[in-house]
Amino acid sequence: MLKIDADGLFQTERRGPNLCVQTFGEPPFAAESLESLISAFVPLGGRVEAPAGRRFIVVTVPVAAGFPAVEAVMETWAAGVGVLLDAHDEVARGETAPRGSVAVVSQSPW
Repeated sequence: MLKIDADGLFQTERRGPNLCVQTFGEPPFAAESLESLISAFVPLGGRVEAPAGRRFIVVTVPVAAGFPAVEAVMETWAAGVGVLLDAHDEVARGETAPRGSVAVVSQSPW
């Protein structure tokens, strides 16, 4: 839950029980890449979803799985599909993401 201050800044009041990982593909991800990510998150209780065109993938995983475990799965998967994982800072600053794919990890409110 977020609180908006009078000056328009946000403060986190309460975090949800899940982490959200968003991965964007250019070109779109292969079906095999999606399937391997689905399989990799099963042991962590994660849910992996993507639209039919696979331009992006969204993973929802319990925060109790831990950031190190989520990062390990993403790093292993990324190495297999040639995904760039370190572009979050550029995107957060409003810069254009590098060509390739970007993964962003955040804690979701639900």
